[in-house]
Amino acid sequence: MKKFVQLVCSSALLLAASSVNAVELGVINFSRVLQESQMGKELTTLLQSKEQEAQQAVQKMEQEIRKVFSERAQKAQQEFELQKDLLSAQQLDSEQQKLVQAINAMQASAQRELAGRRNQQLNTLGVFKNTEQAKVGEQVRALLKKLAKEKKLDLILNETGVAVIADESLDITDLVIERLNASKAAK
Repeated sequence: MKKFVQLVCSSALLLAASSVNAVELGVINFSRVLQESQMGKELTTLLQSKEQEAQQAVQKMEQEIRKVFSERAQKAQQEFELQKDLLSAQQLDSEQQKLVQAINAMQASAQRELAGRRNQQLNTLGVFKNTEQAKVGEQVRALLKKLAKEKKLDLILNETGVAVIADESLDITDLVIERLNASKAAK
C-alpha cells in the first residue's frame, strides 16, 4: 500500500511538472524577518517586556504566599507555646505532631497555590505571545501575497522548503484524487 501511494504521488508530481511551465519561486526566512524587521524587533521587545512583567508578578505572588504561610505558621506555633505548659507530656507530644502536620499542610497548600498561579501566568503569557505572533504572521502573509503578485511568483517557500504561498494553478489535489480513484476502479 505504501509503495502504491508513493507511486501515485510520484506520478502526480511528474504530471504536474510536465503540465506546468517554469514555476517562479521565492524563498523567505521567517527567522531573519523577525530578527531584522522593525515589526519583528518590536514584537521581541514587547514579548520580553511581558515576560519580565509575568516574572515580577510571580515573584510578588511568591512573596505574598510565603508571608501568609509564615504568619500562619508563627500563629500556630504561638498557640502551641501558650498551651504547652497546660498539657501533659502525652498531650504535648500529640499537639506537637498536630502542629507539624498543620504546618506541613499549610506549606503544601502554599506550594500548590503558587504553582497554580505560576501556571496561570505562563498560560496568559503564552496566549498573549501566540496572539501577537499570529498578528505579525497575518501581516507577513498579506505582504507575501502582494509580493507574489508583484514579482509574478507562483510559489513562496519558507527556509525549510514548506510552501507558504502557492498559486492555485499549482494545486494538484483534485488530479491526485481523480487518478487515485481511477486506479482503484481499474482493479
